[in-house]
Amino acid sequence: MQAKTSERIYHQTDTHWNDRGALVAYQIIIDALRRQVPAVPPAWTRDDFEPVTRDVEGMDLAGMMGLTRVLHEVDLALVPKRARRARVVEPAGAGPTAEEGRLVTEIPGSSLPRAVIFRDSFASRLVPFLSEHFSRAVYLWQNDFDADVVVSQEHPDVVIQEIVGRHLYGFIPSPELVPK
Repeated sequence: MQAKTSERIYHQTDTHWNDRGALVAYQIIIDALRRQVPAVPPAWTRDDFEPVTRDVEGMDLAGMMGLTRVLHEVDLALVPKRARRARVVEPAGAGPTAEEGRLVTEIPGSSLPRAVIFRDSFASRLVPFLSEHFSRAVYLWQNDFDADVVVSQEHPDVVIQEIVGRHLYGFIPSPELVPK
């Protein structure tokens, strides 16, 4: 709430936050994680980025109205001043903000913690930020927690479940997560 008093943190033609909004959310997530897993490095600060603006076609709200090519907006982006270390390793050729069902990033040679992130579309802008804090981060586009991935396959140090509020109305968690 405080961040939006000083600048626009959401797109004008989209329901999602821009880089500036994602940075704020990322910093809050990393601060909370560090209290539980001190090996997670501190969040990058706003000073680590150069603010830039880009003219872009209308996004999801414009698309819902059939006006993607008609409505434009200024995207308030952030470009890192230092090189990002995390690289997308799966799927091959995908970018960090690609809206893939499964996206995996790694920092070669890193001993940082491992993470599994259950996500929806709001995490797309978080991926470049969060990935810098984990030797391996597996992003799974699903609202529900998949214990098989966490326990049997990935063995993460950190599990994040990101769900946009509008999805919570009909969300029913996996039975193993509901207290008896």
